[in-house]
Amino acid sequence: MNSDGSNPAKKFYFLDYFYIILSVFSGQYEENSLEAIKQRFMQLKDKMKLGESKYKKLTIDEGMSLALTKTQIDRITYTFKQVLGEAIEYGLIDYNDDFLTLTQEGQTLLSLRDSKGEEEFNDALLQKMETSYSAFYYLVNFLYAANPNDGCLFFPHYSPRLLDMPKSSLKTTRDVRSYIFKLMKKIEQDVWEFSKQRIHLCADKLHEELYKSQLLLPDDNAPFNSSNYNSVIRRCKDYFEIYLLKNIYKYNFSWSAFEIWSYRAKQLGIVHVTEFYPSFSGKLIFPLSIRTSEKKGKDFKQICTYDDSVLYIHSPEVEPGNIEVFSKYLVDAYFKIKRTAKTYFINLLAIREIVCYNMKISEKTFESFLNHMYRLNLQSKLQIKIALEVDKLPEETKAMYLTREPVMIAGKYRNIIAIDISKEHYK
Repeated sequence: MNSDGSNPAKKFYFLDYFYIILSVFSGQYEENSLEAIKQRFMQLKDKMKLGESKYKKLTIDEGMSLALTKTQIDRITYTFKQVLGEAIEYGLIDYNDDFLTLTQEGQTLLSLRDSKGEEEFNDALLQKMETSYSAFYYLVNFLYAANPNDGCLFFPHYSPRLLDMPKSSLKTTRDVRSYIFKLMKKIEQDVWEFSKQRIHLCADKLHEELYKSQLLLPDDNAPFNSSNYNSVIRRCKDYFEIYLLKNIYKYNFSWSAFEIWSYRAKQLGIVHVTEFYPSFSGKLIFPLSIRTSEKKGKDFKQICTYDDSVLYIHSPEVEPGNIEVFSKYLVDAYFKIKRTAKTYFINLLAIREIVCYNMKISEKTFESFLNHMYRLNLQSKLQIKIALEVDKLPEETKAMYLTREPVMIAGKYRNIIAIDISKEHYK
């Protein structure tokens, strides 16, 4: 993060973009003009199903360069320029006279990805980012300062429907103001449950914004135009997210900076971010790492060294003691959800959220542990019995983006789980 508060990263989240921008310099290509590099970048981006948001795509655009609209091409061009600019800043690419060349550092990083894999590549990229901006240092410090308990922050958002106020019930300005008041109370309640902070929100400026933009009329009895419904809900969401971030949690930079660096940190295992925590509606973020001058044990991976401390990621090894802990959290999460469910098979992604929160582990670590437990299950070496299935793959839906990473178990995607437990287990 720059000292003046500016955000160096713009509108893209995936670390895969850096692999793409380096890969386009493969020896099989001869033309390295800016336009040629951009075209190859677009092709690889589409092949890897990367979008311009924090979500991956589920489809590949056939005949990409011909099928895309001008707006889509402009958006991709913007992403390309931002990725390229940052890669140049890290010394991975040189740009002279409209031609681009891969530096020795860029070649080393690319070779690292090809020889040792994504994790090693990302760790090396983290060092580049942190040397330039110390953004992860700041992010981890911020989370623990905002909530000294465990660094967990929650940004609730509830539509009127989720607060038992159907769209048809919002007929006047008074009704919308009632929704905003009810939303505030719910946010205060949720923040207390997750962050153990008593907060008091104020919506005066939100009302002023809605009046000024004519989405709402100042007279309480004035009719509410239902065509403004989605815009009003979005304004409420944005307002309270920023209000919490700035006024309650005391973050010094923009919401955009917070979003981008949070999702980068998630890919690196530094934090966990989710918008799908069971029984809550909103964004939840909590650290999976700690910055300290004390040496940590084997369940912590050292990823970055500063003048005053070291940043460690909680990355427990898959060994008997940790497997027992994971098993307990897995079973507890399963039965917590099953109490209100009507089926034997439960949403595995919902269980993953609860386990990741309770154990403070990443989605990748969760997958590693569950894979190991599933192998033990197949060998009848567990006290519990696990069944993993898939009800519908993301590709089988009409969705355009993959909003949640699936769980890969034994080489197959799984999204539902059933657990049988013996009577003497977990007394």
